[in-house]
Amino acid sequence: MTRCRFLFFVLILVLGLSSQAAASYPLIVQIPPTVSIDTLAATLGGTVADSIPGANTYLLIVPVVPLPDRAALLGIQWMELNRSVSLPRFGLRGVLGLPGTAAADWYKLQPAMRLINAARASPLSTGRGVVVADINSQVDYAHAALVGHLTSGYDFVSSSPGEPSLLDQSDAGFLDQSDAGFLDQSDAGFLDQSDAGFLDRSNPAYLDGLHPAYSHGSLSAGIIAAIAPDSMIMPLRVFGDDGQSDLFTLAKAIRYAVDHGAQVIQ
Repeated sequence: MTRCRFLFFVLILVLGLSSQAAASYPLIVQIPPTVSIDTLAATLGGTVADSIPGANTYLLIVPVVPLPDRAALLGIQWMELNRSVSLPRFGLRGVLGLPGTAAADWYKLQPAMRLINAARASPLSTGRGVVVADINSQVDYAHAALVGHLTSGYDFVSSSPGEPSLLDQSDAGFLDQSDAGFLDQSDAGFLDQSDAGFLDRSNPAYLDGLHPAYSHGSLSAGIIAAIAPDSMIMPLRVFGDDGQSDLFTLAKAIRYAVDHGAQVIQ
């Protein structure tokens, strides 16, 4: 009986050690320019997964998170585990159909806009000359309500680490705002059942819990366009269709926005 107990405890110990050995932690670190990130990663027994250009900030995958005293000796100025971040969920109460003659920005007259006195702010400022970075989920660049309001941005979700794909206005896949014939605003509303690019009942997968972030980016950009119609919106996609992202991706987007001239970040 004693022998069986001994073997049982040895088995638990071995399994526990194996579990610890296989563990890995995504660790965000900032270091001074004099410290080599490759040397630091090797010292910690980890690898460099990603970086924020010009910020001396890196994402490491390490087997063990160093204690503060050891981290300071290695030259780490600060560190934080890379945690997940979720978009707040919102319920879809229904899809509103509009006549083809409705203006693309009809929604600016909704009660919610009146409650915040958006119309009273317009005589003071329309956002002219201001770039607003919209850190969000994917934006429908072809939506009529966003025509003339978008500038180039980055998609941090579909890109490889450290190399986000540029959403270039000169790319045929992006909305070319200089082409007035690209979209006819008279044939689509902000919420139009016939507009498959925004909310289409024929594709219910986008309206269920599997895609909680779908349309959130477009909706947010549309609100910015209504409140500050002369501003330019920089779409920065950091949330996937599941509404999930992480701290490091958000930090990359914020840094990108500042480095590329955004005066406002939302």
